[in-house]
Amino acid sequence: MQASKPENLIVRQFVKSVLDFSSQYGREQSGSYTVANVRGCPTNYPKYGDFLESCVLRTYGNWWNEMSYLPDIKPNIAEPFYISKDFIELEFEQKLMIDSVIIYENYNPGAVVALYAFDYIKNKWTLIWSIFDDLKIKSNSMAFERPLPKKESRKFRPDLTKRDIFSNLVRIEFEHGKLDYYTELDAIEIVGYPFDLKLSKEIAKNIRHIGDKFFSLEISSDHLENASDKIKNESVRSEKKQLTITELPNELLQKIIRLLDLRDIFFLRSTCRKFYQLCSERDLFNQLDLKPFWNQVNEALLETFYNLSCEFKALDVSWSKLESTQIFKREIF
Repeated sequence: MQASKPENLIVRQFVKSVLDFSSQYGREQSGSYTVANVRGCPTNYPKYGDFLESCVLRTYGNWWNEMSYLPDIKPNIAEPFYISKDFIELEFEQKLMIDSVIIYENYNPGAVVALYAFDYIKNKWTLIWSIFDDLKIKSNSMAFERPLPKKESRKFRPDLTKRDIFSNLVRIEFEHGKLDYYTELDAIEIVGYPFDLKLSKEIAKNIRHIGDKFFSLEISSDHLENASDKIKNESVRSEKKQLTITELPNELLQKIIRLLDLRDIFFLRSTCRKFYQLCSERDLFNQLDLKPFWNQVNEALLETFYNLSCEFKALDVSWSKLESTQIFKREIF
């Protein structure tokens, strides 16, 4: 049960400033079709169309990727659920416990695929929604082939998977592969409430009441007897010899490991000595695409990968906050 938030505490605010972005269609000097146009209240919404005052990113469809002179990095391990191609990072006036994000799309909607908020309490960027949350079958191919909304203006309000993050910084990521022309944004709004001590105490009181009610429930002896019988049955089954995953051939385990993404490999690497050795093979890490992990890449992480591979054949650290001096501190290529 969640304590209801009094209406007089609800705060709505639009973008104050743009902190960072990956690309924009217009030139900074002209002011037309630039990312800065997303600041402030909606200008043209609910009108639908191509407006000079809109925020427009650099591309649509697949032509940009097809024309790129940079070769694709093909990692030796599976890719995570990640399809983003562009981003903007936005600042709002007041820090709030964010309840929702509203995106005013006024031309070719459907490019937004992920939302992040900078959590000041945990001091890190946190994913609060992605297109994968809305898919029945989670895969990159299904995300790329997602159905697009009607060509009309809309207020896109995704159902956030994480709410009440204390922040005034929001990051929006885009993927334009299925669009036949540029997507345009008119404004971005966040809705939330200030961190209020009185409200926090009220929420804590409600939680404590729920806990007291739960622990006052009576448990009959029948439940205990059934649980005892179940434990006995499980102990009989455990006497039968079963093959564990660590007893599988190394060749098969290595194939399984290559189906995991980078984060899962590091989790598996910490489970036991055998998986530590198998997940430390050099050829796993000599071609890395770290773009999906932009919010976790730091100098220490690069040092770890260098120690694992000793030599990078390809390394993508796009969108990370590292300076070039940190990336090339040592000769890693």
